[in-house]
Amino acid sequence: MTTLSIRCKMNDYGAFKQAYDGWRQENAANMGIVASSVFRNVDDPDFVTVHHQFADETAAKALANQISNDEYKEYERQQGYIQVDTMEVTLLKKVE
Repeated sequence: MTTLSIRCKMNDYGAFKQAYDGWRQENAANMGIVASSVFRNVDDPDFVTVHHQFADETAAKALANQISNDEYKEYERQQGYIQVDTMEVTLLKKVE
């Protein structure tokens, strides 16, 4: 199991969550995401961490590369609900 972890600060959590839920519903299964979770920081709820779990490491890397590229970051800047410069993308492998 591979987890893609994305952490970033929000400008507008409500707008992000609505867009994210729509994206997840339309795309998650096709991208190989088997589970996902959204977490908000207890002390600063504008910091959000999203975890996407994949059975296939290659699919996790593909999404990590997609959201790390400059075109995607520019798209997010235009949307305005994520502070793109705070975005941290990490791939995690479950240890047995």
